[in-house]
Amino acid sequence: MNLASRQNCTGCGACVNICDSRAITMQADEFGFLYPQLTGTCAGCGKCDSICPVQMGENGKPDCTEAYAAYAKDETIRADSSSGGVFSLLALDVLERGGAVYGAAFDERFAIKHICVEKVSELSRLRGAKYAQSDVAECFREIREGLERGQQILFSGTPCQAAGLHSFLGKEYDTLLLVDTVCHSVPSPAAWLQYVKYRADCDNGGALPKHINQRSKRSGWSRYAYSSLFEYENGTTYCASPSDDLYRKLFVGGYLSRESCASCRFKGLDRISDITLGDFWGIWDICPEFDDNKGTSLLLVHSEKGKKAIEALTSGAMKSTRVALESAYAENQAIIKPYKPSEKRDEALAACVAGDFGACQKILNPSKASLFRRIMRKIK
Repeated sequence: MNLASRQNCTGCGACVNICDSRAITMQADEFGFLYPQLTGTCAGCGKCDSICPVQMGENGKPDCTEAYAAYAKDETIRADSSSGGVFSLLALDVLERGGAVYGAAFDERFAIKHICVEKVSELSRLRGAKYAQSDVAECFREIREGLERGQQILFSGTPCQAAGLHSFLGKEYDTLLLVDTVCHSVPSPAAWLQYVKYRADCDNGGALPKHINQRSKRSGWSRYAYSSLFEYENGTTYCASPSDDLYRKLFVGGYLSRESCASCRFKGLDRISDITLGDFWGIWDICPEFDDNKGTSLLLVHSEKGKKAIEALTSGAMKSTRVALESAYAENQAIIKPYKPSEKRDEALAACVAGDFGACQKILNPSKASLFRRIMRKIK
């Protein structure tokens, strides 16, 4: 194998899915990030090398992107979504035509995995932002099988996962709607699971929550007013703003994410996907009439297929308006720029994975930690 280096590998899983001899498996490193490893007998076919999107340099479709602000008219869908609920509208359209939707979901331990949903009643599992890298497992194989049968399929994932699927498939399918997200970076799965345990210990005597919403609108949405919400069976809740939640501060501060995210090759306005979805931060200045504190989606439409999918919604289910491309990323630089890792990334990650969130607090606030130690010495 001549796969991407550890520094460049995104963990998209294309190489594992393409290997007919099942010689490659994804193995977790000390931080829970998955990397391909040769664990069986290699047939020497070279498929894994030829479809790696990092090696191939998968890019977008130049000069075709349009930007929109939009939200679902259905208030329930919008309230249950991270931003404007447009993903749900696209997914519902596919499901109502007998199709399947693939996206990231929590399992019973709140690990994040890509799953297939074929019933409207199960779509809620795919709603909402999830801030750790998901495991696509063998989804790419399943998607190809469905497409070959003529099934309508929507795939939603990070830009590198979308590029991995596109490269794996090797050709265009009229029945595939490829959707990627505005991605800041992907945090460590192991750090996330330790944080869930930490929150359960702090909030509920160690019992895991029944529900987690990392982008709750209980506190609003406009001007980044959302919250991290953990709900427990006994009615206990934890609700904190991004500036108060330890995990969010570590994530946004560049302490938790995969190495390859620092040099992400899948940024930019023009992408291999049909549609890019995200929050329309700054909508309050650009189109104030679209900012009612309930969430507004940013849509980047990259293909004719994407345009048709959006046009099918504008007849009744969605309110939208076209905006200048520059306004799309004015307050959302994650669209065009990779994240910047902290110099203490490895130290913070190691502390998180070990469950030492006190050490993480000290890394985030060294001056406060130093002041606390001086006060304690005086008391003693």
